[in-house]
Amino acid sequence: MIPNNTCRIPQSHFFKFGVYCTTITSITFNTDGRLETIENSAFYGANNYTSVILPASLKTIGSFAFHWNTNLKTFEIPNAVTSIGEGILNRARNLERVIANGNDAWVPLSLYNLVISLCDDTSNDGHGGDACIEGYGSRATEIIGHVNNTCGLAACVSPSTTAAAPITTAAPPMTTTTTAAPPTTTTTAATPTTTTTTATAPLFATPRRSPSHTDGDDSALRIHFIVGICMGGVLIMYGFAIVWWTQKKESESPNNPNNPDNNSRYVQNKLNF
Repeated sequence: MIPNNTCRIPQSHFFKFGVYCTTITSITFNTDGRLETIENSAFYGANNYTSVILPASLKTIGSFAFHWNTNLKTFEIPNAVTSIGEGILNRARNLERVIANGNDAWVPLSLYNLVISLCDDTSNDGHGGDACIEGYGSRATEIIGHVNNTCGLAACVSPSTTAAAPITTAAPPMTTTTTAAPPTTTTTAATPTTTTTTATAPLFATPRRSPSHTDGDDSALRIHFIVGICMGGVLIMYGFAIVWWTQKKESESPNNPNNPDNNSRYVQNKLNF
């Protein structure tokens, strides 16, 4: 439970020192209208919960905020969100449904980041774009119609919705009208009319499912670790160089009694005296 009076969730709050927080089984956000920002990597790798319904007050979702949440199935984005960082749902391989209600216009970069993340296929397991899109208003349709939707993101289809049986309306039976004159008979036949109505599936959702799969290595984390080791080595070498240089300067000082040059000058001064 995210407590009341929380205005932001800090960067990497549940991802400390390269260790995933696997004890979170559900997330319940406060409803006091204070939470506005989820910073970068806040829930990175915390992957034991299946649903995230963000509060209506939220405005900003940082980069990789929900990255690598492999059990996440449902993700709802409130209408007030205007800023979305890159990779927020990368490698969420079991994601089934994304809900985006409302008509507020997307910030172009935020919409781009969201679509690219939903189509993420960096793990090479072929699961990018498995989620379907649900919601009323223009925000859902803009996700589906985005130029970078190259993975086939589509509207959700309810499993209970099936095509209705054709509805047939029969015309009145054929009638015959005879005039008063005996030799002439006029017959008018009504043509049967058939009207067929097929129900249209609404914008609601049964996701396309994917086979099970395994996690890939987090290459970005390994790169950060290697860079950190290299920088640490450089700092250590720099420290040794400073100590060596300091000792060298002290040994060459005219006031240092251990300097052989100083001893030679002392003996020469005695002889001259």
